[in-house]
Amino acid sequence: MHIKTPTALRISVGGAEFNKVENFTYLGGVISQDARCEQDIRRRINLATGVASSQHTVWKERDLSLKTKVYETLVLSVLLYNAETWTLKVADESRLRAFEISV
Repeated sequence: MHIKTPTALRISVGGAEFNKVENFTYLGGVISQDARCEQDIRRRINLATGVASSQHTVWKERDLSLKTKVYETLVLSVLLYNAETWTLKVADESRLRAFEISV
């Protein structure tokens, strides 16, 4: 990936040419050409939704502290991984709030 350059960029190593990509996942976070975080947030919400849905039997338990511990340790840790690098827009905040309400 390269950040928008005025000329075409071709990179080859040992005769193998690398393809240009719009975004890629690196260390669990999505790096995009336009440096926006929407794709990373959507990916994190999808991953956290998968974790939350896999714990459906735990959510039905009556012990509130157990639910809270599971939510904080499993779901929030997946959702908020790499969040310190995000620059949130209003739409992103709404998307995150909607996820939190849905869980």
